[in-house]
Amino acid sequence: MNLNLFRIAALCTAAALSGCATLPPDDPADPLEPFNRAMFSFNLKADHYVLKPVAKGYDASNAV
Repeated sequence: MNLNLFRIAALCTAAALSGCATLPPDDPADPLEPFNRAMFSFNLKADHYVLKPVAKGYDASNAV
């Protein structure tokens, strides 16, 4: 009896939570997309040319 009650409660909970699931809009408008793309590109280049070499140098100096 207790196991059946648990199963029923679990099924009701799963059914209730699945009703809350919705899909996002197909094309959400992001007014800052051009800025975000530019910053992402800048961050990738800064990581490649500045931060990664500094981190490798720091790691090499502590390897002793």
